Amino acid sequence: MKHIFHTIQHTARAATVLLLALLAAQTAWAQKTMTVIDADGLEAAFNDEDVSVINVTNNITGVGYFILNRALTINLNGHTISGDYLSFNVDPDGSLTINGGGQGGSVGNIISGYADRPAIYNNGTVTLSHVNITTN
Repeated sequence: MKHIFHTIQHTARAATVLLLALLAAQTAWAQKTMTVIDADGLEAAFNDEDVSVINVTNNITGVGYFILNRALTINLNGHTISGDYLSFNVDPDGSLTINGGGQGGSVGNIISGYADRPAIYNNGTVTLSHVNITTN
């Protein structure tokens, strides 16, 4: 009887370890979404390697140069991101999806005042939906 109890206890420990490993793997593959309202929030979300979706809930000004080497989706929700030196540089390993539309079918805007560089410099994959891109 003691042997059976020991075997059950050992099996329960192994099952617990397996369950914890599976939960950790699922968490590692889960998308991390951040909602941003200003330039600091956008920069923090962009620089967080775990973030795969950024939801913009306000017009954002004063943003700068971003290098992207992962998959990232930016949902503008009808808002505008602008900056004098705004530029998204998508590396070969990166992909950028920008969804501009908000309620009522509105269009989002990316506006860059950086005359020497496009608002989006693409070496990877870029997908745009309902977005106006302007470089001054």
